[in-house]
Amino acid sequence: MSTARRLALSALCAALSTAALLLGGWLRTYALGFGALAGIFPAFSVLLCGYGWGVGAFAAGGLLGLLLSADKAAVIWFFLFFGHYPIWKSLLEQLRSPVLRWGGKLIGFGLCMGLVVWLFRAAFLDAVPWAEDAPYWLLLLIGGAMAAAFLAYDYAFSLWISFFQRRIRPYIK
Repeated sequence: MSTARRLALSALCAALSTAALLLGGWLRTYALGFGALAGIFPAFSVLLCGYGWGVGAFAAGGLLGLLLSADKAAVIWFFLFFGHYPIWKSLLEQLRSPVLRWGGKLIGFGLCMGLVVWLFRAAFLDAVPWAEDAPYWLLLLIGGAMAAAFLAYDYAFSLWISFFQRRIRPYIK
């Protein structure tokens, strides 16, 4: 595939990510869902053009969403997890060992969610007085629920990528 074609496809993926982030800004209740939807398009860029182009689609879509979106919640989720997840998921899927593959995914998810919790606590600790007194078992329960949700998301994402590879990619030359 020529460089011009790769650039055009990556720009299209970035534009679709930006559109999803703008929808997340307008429909604030669904910000997390639109952040996840925006993360699908860098995955398409990785599959069609390669990792470098996927990183470019992620960066361009995220920066345009940051500049244009009225509400930044979807953009924040896109930057903190959903935008770069397809890139490192694709790299981890190439590992032969399922232990390394799933371990890498869970460690990456844990690091991203740790950053989210740290940023939330740094920004809103005064607004949530019970956050300091939360019992340890409650934090483990929430972390387990988040890990289960992540595994479900990863499975659904893999199904979507498989559908794309079988049904849509043959039509893109």
